[in-house]
Amino acid sequence: MKKMIAMLLALVMALSLAACGEKANDGSTDNDTAKTELVLGTSADYAPFEFMYPDDSGEMVYGGIDVSVAKYIADEMGLTLQVENMGFDYLLTSLDKGDFDIVLAAMEATPDRLENADFSDPYYEVVQAVVLPAGTNIKSLADLKGKKVGGQIGTTGIFVMRKADVGADLKEYDDVGLAIQDMVGGRLDAVICDSPVAMYYVNKKADYAGKLNLSFKTDDKEYYGFTVRKGRQDLEISVDTMLQNFVTENKTVTDAQKRDLIMSLIVLKYTQSNSVCYVQDGQTIGVGAGQQSRVHCTRLAGQKADNWQLRHMPKVLGLPFREDIAKPNRDNAIDVYIGETPEDVIGDDVWAETFTEQPAPLTAEEKRAWLDAVTGVSLGSDAFFPFGDNIERAHKSGVEFIAQPGGSIRDDNVIDTCNKYGIAMAFTGIRLFHH
Repeated sequence: MKKMIAMLLALVMALSLAACGEKANDGSTDNDTAKTELVLGTSADYAPFEFMYPDDSGEMVYGGIDVSVAKYIADEMGLTLQVENMGFDYLLTSLDKGDFDIVLAAMEATPDRLENADFSDPYYEVVQAVVLPAGTNIKSLADLKGKKVGGQIGTTGIFVMRKADVGADLKEYDDVGLAIQDMVGGRLDAVICDSPVAMYYVNKKADYAGKLNLSFKTDDKEYYGFTVRKGRQDLEISVDTMLQNFVTENKTVTDAQKRDLIMSLIVLKYTQSNSVCYVQDGQTIGVGAGQQSRVHCTRLAGQKADNWQLRHMPKVLGLPFREDIAKPNRDNAIDVYIGETPEDVIGDDVWAETFTEQPAPLTAEEKRAWLDAVTGVSLGSDAFFPFGDNIERAHKSGVEFIAQPGGSIRDDNVIDTCNKYGIAMAFTGIRLFHH
């Protein structure tokens, strides 16, 4: 379950890796041609992550965990998935040439690979495993001395065996399945590969039922990552790159307001996925991230922004704190006072612990009246708003300026809601999911 959660989180991060630097459904890319495909580079010989199998019609198609995730990414971006299959050892070279947009190939982010490509946060944890013929066993890599050991070329299993330098006769294969086949045929003594792949051949591959033994696993953990071209994340966030396409009736935005919008987008680049950011007068006042839907993030960040505004009410600024109350304790007391349970700090039996006199409650009517007077707030979103309900919630926190990628099938509804409140909104065309 933990691995599945990690995969889903990484999936959202991967959306930006595939899209960062590309225009999002606004009809323009680097060559002014609308992007219709997400091109995946993989090596379809590493079940259960990527492999080929016959569909119901007998046609060979691509499957596996990585391919399914890539298909989901493409669907979320409104693109068609195109799979480019090649030898694992050539994937990063081809990625650097621009042959595809992203690599998902059970690829670990080793130091050497990080010099040539950018990786997302990890989405799967593995160790190296040694597969032997059934009935045989080892206790360490040292037991492979003098043995013929196979592995897939360019994989960390090969690197681990070279580093261990135990005196094994190392054989490199284009396909780990060929190495397993040679071992079953008596031409190898062992095969080293990533642990999930080893378990697939030992437990799931019907052809080898009862013929294999997963004998040994290394201790060092390795992590798969989504992979994109080096420098793909070097995105300039500025007025010139982000705020040139205002799509609402109101297009009047001052330089100070543009500054706030750009600040919100910069914050979003370094937060978790599904993020929104409220900014006012050059200061971030609310961030919502990592929620299951866009509107939940808008509400979470909006509540933080509202709390920031309420802290500036004269009634709050004038709270009669005791001189011996430290600043952190004052901050905590203010949060409770403006929250849902003010009696926890101003109740008859507790107020004297914090204040020199008992403060009057801050009523819901007072809070609403103060927030209704708030204006000039800017809001940025790291991906498109799918519904107008996000705008409705943002308006309650005084939002008058918005920057978001656009690209939703309901953009018209979102724009209409902005027009309803006179909000100026720009489509940036760029997704800023955390990398």
